[in-house]
Amino acid sequence: MYIVLSFEPHDSRRLSTGDFSVSLINDTDSDLLFSFISAEEGADNRGTLLHTGQVEAGTSLTLEVVKARNLVRWQKIVFFGIHSIKGNLSTDPLPPVTAILDLGTGFWRREQEYQHPLYSDRPAMEVELAKDGEGIRPDRPDPRRLKLAMGGAPDSAMQELLAKYSSDRRLKKNHPSSTVNPTKLLPPIEIDLHIGALLDSTVGMSNTDMLLHQLDTVRTTLKEHCRRAGQKIIFIHGKGEGVLRKALHDLVRREFRGYELQDASFVRFGFGATMVIIHPSNKTS
Repeated sequence: MYIVLSFEPHDSRRLSTGDFSVSLINDTDSDLLFSFISAEEGADNRGTLLHTGQVEAGTSLTLEVVKARNLVRWQKIVFFGIHSIKGNLSTDPLPPVTAILDLGTGFWRREQEYQHPLYSDRPAMEVELAKDGEGIRPDRPDPRRLKLAMGGAPDSAMQELLAKYSSDRRLKKNHPSSTVNPTKLLPPIEIDLHIGALLDSTVGMSNTDMLLHQLDTVRTTLKEHCRRAGQKIIFIHGKGEGVLRKALHDLVRREFRGYELQDASFVRFGFGATMVIIHPSNKTS
């Protein structure tokens, strides 16, 4: 599960002078309250609040449309995110996420960075902020930026997020988002592999026959959606003895090399489902 910052040029031939859409992609199962702080060069180690708000689970939110020359304020950033709890309030809340990034001088002019976006069918630079609940940090922490993450402007941003936590969901219905053109991500596809959901009758079929039919369903589904970058397909196989799960994983690794495999949401499926994420740039067998 990823949180991603996207820079999409309106004209990929004008990276130095054109307009860019800056978006936050929340590819997780929960709504996200967030703040972005731009690091400023200066003795006081303080930052400037760029954006704060909320993005729903499985959606992309356009933060701003900006000229290339103004992307310099996104060069060094601190990101804060708080996951909003849905459904069962007894569920343990996910920890806050912090990411500290230094994208480098003129990062938006690096043409090679726009070649293979997962969340867009147009050229875009996608920068990971978090993966599986862990924020991205520099390999060698910069004391100034770490101080920025722990104090100064970020503190007030975090307080604002916490204050919004209890009120945003209540106000949301009465105040729909006015963000220009938010982009919905591809919704996950769920495929129930239990044999009773696939066939009306299994008379005369052996266990091997049924397993082969289930695997054919997996193969057919993945081929049907092989061109959909970033598409998530959840195969519900149940826990059982793990035979179908292992066979499914072996098939994907063998015939769909490069596709991403991970357990689907434990809260929803309890280790009884596998999620496959399609990466079309990788050839299937």
